Amino acid sequence: TEVARAAPDGYTLILANIGPFALAPSMMAKPPYDPVKDFTAIGQIVSTYFVAAIPLSVPAKNMTEFVAWAKANDGKVNFASGGNASITHLNGELVNMVAGLRMTHVPYKGSAPAVTDLIGGQTHLLIDVGSVLMPQVKGGKLKAIAVTSTERDPQLPDVPTMKEAG
Repeated sequence: TEVARAAPDGYTLILANIGPFALAPSMMAKPPYDPVKDFTAIGQIVSTYFVAAIPLSVPAKNMTEFVAWAKANDGKVNFASGGNASITHLNGELVNMVAGLRMTHVPYKGSAPAVTDLIGGQTHLLIDVGSVLMPQVKGGKLKAIAVTSTERDPQLPDVPTMKEAG
């Protein structure tokens, strides 16, 4: 809100992700700013994708198998997120909607504790950025079952895209 109130003189900039401009205003009854009227975008400096990861205990090798497993275990499957209304929360809800699942949302205070419980098998799915999940996937502690990029990630060439998973 401080940046929104600053004089539009070109001396005050904000570097932000999707949260303050797409998520927060749509989740708040009365947002303190209008992301379209109060700000002028000057460029995008990064684009990222997400990795869907599951614990080793879940018997699925890809997203299609995970969805089938989740449907067979209806009411018992959950997904972790880095917190309520976070992009990781919305990623899980999107899978629920698109795949017709009823996974329970388990919010954490950030991605680190969500990853810890995913590794321990207390949760069944987390869809987060590669920088959060890749070390655990490469270390053999989690299974990557899909990526949200338009093409397969060269670091995970055997992991299909969500589009490939249907």
